[in-house]
Amino acid sequence: MLFDTRPKTKLEDLFDRIDERKAFEDALYNYPLVVVTGLRRVGKSSLIKAMLNELQEITLFLDGRSLYSSSGGNITKFHLISHIEKELARVSLKHKIIKFLKELRGISIKGNSITLIRKELDLSSLMERLNEFAAKNGRNIILYIDEAQYLKYYGSRGGKDLLTLLAFIYDNLHNTKLVITGSEIGLLHDFLRFSDYESPLYGRA
Repeated sequence: MLFDTRPKTKLEDLFDRIDERKAFEDALYNYPLVVVTGLRRVGKSSLIKAMLNELQEITLFLDGRSLYSSSGGNITKFHLISHIEKELARVSLKHKIIKFLKELRGISIKGNSITLIRKELDLSSLMERLNEFAAKNGRNIILYIDEAQYLKYYGSRGGKDLLTLLAFIYDNLHNTKLVITGSEIGLLHDFLRFSDYESPLYGRA
């Protein structure tokens, strides 16, 4: 495993990095939003995935680069919902979330199968329900977005709808943590726009 170039998922496969691990865990539990930047292949994904597996929180993973690639560079709500649907199917088996989502508009559940109905589903309501589940079970939801700069290609407003969702989570869902990474640092900050008064995330970092 030591010489495998793919991102690691277990702490035992990481070499050293003790200070980084502690810094990430401290930030995760003290702030609603953690942004991790660095050039590609420096180990951001390995560190975060291994830490989140170790902490055993309820993690929803969004891969911005995969969404961009699979959508042909034009990420729509269909692509985003399809991605989230797969993640919900994965975590629901492990954390028994299905029953908690049953009454939510835009979600169809048959047995252990979850289908998200794009035209009816409100993502803010979905995140609220997941946050409620986490709070009742003494856990946290981690929304981990890798290569988030690609999400500026979501919708027709440069990803602003997604930034509005992230701002809602930041302000209101206290058992939900946001972890955002990017290797194209300038593009990531151009997308998040923490210093832009017109950005939904203004002043939140």
